[in-house]
Amino acid sequence: MVRRLKRPAALIAALYFGALMLAPADAQVAWTGSQPGLETAVIILPNSGGVPLLVLRIDPTHFVFRVQARPGALLDGAAWTRITPGAAAFINANFYDADRRAVGLLTADGVQIAPPLAGRGGVFTVERGRIAVLAIHDAGAVERLEQAAQGYPMLVRDGVGVYAAARVLDPTARRSAAAIDADGNILLIGTMGVGVSLSDLSQNLPLTGLGIVNAVNLDGGGSALLVVKSSGAPAGEEGSTPVILAVYPAPDGTLCRALGNRC
Repeated sequence: MVRRLKRPAALIAALYFGALMLAPADAQVAWTGSQPGLETAVIILPNSGGVPLLVLRIDPTHFVFRVQARPGALLDGAAWTRITPGAAAFINANFYDADRRAVGLLTADGVQIAPPLAGRGGVFTVERGRIAVLAIHDAGAVERLEQAAQGYPMLVRDGVGVYAAARVLDPTARRSAAAIDADGNILLIGTMGVGVSLSDLSQNLPLTGLGIVNAVNLDGGGSALLVVKSSGAPAGEEGSTPVILAVYPAPDGTLCRALGNRC
């Protein structure tokens, strides 16, 4: 679902030029530590006319991931912040229908809320503490998953941008995505108030220096929502959604993984 949110032009300009100064496309990514295991960076997506991306890099040995859903509701960042007091960050997840119910595979704490869309897009999964971002047909037995959120299309697979569409079918919009890098870190990615086509996002994410192996598109437009709960962290997207993927600090990362990522 798409619901346009207006931002002051000055704020968009500030985000744009701030991102440009922090990390030009041909520079090494400059990460800022928000807390142990969670870093943020603002980069410019190459070949996009200057689209800024906020990127969270999360070490899954320090954090656990939980899908949280409020079917039928449409909550903004402030509302999700109030009901996830322990979360370090969160991003919007699945697309949703006119009744504000998730479309595609959605599993929270081992309970499947919505069935998968077979053969479409990709999925963020947690299974026995193992975290992955992969094409839906590679997900295996989805009934074993503890957490899952499906999006579409796949943007990057095995380090290669895999989505392309004609411009008339691929408008610019605010975007959000979940990815995994070559070191097993999870990357949560959102544009910063500026639109980009899915084709441009897909083809240029591998050129960012983020080391992305796989990436899946999450709901965009007015649903794009990316929040880091840290003073001084860059401002992400500010949309509304009935479902998020939340990131919680783990008391003991090794223990959490052994317990199936449930801490």
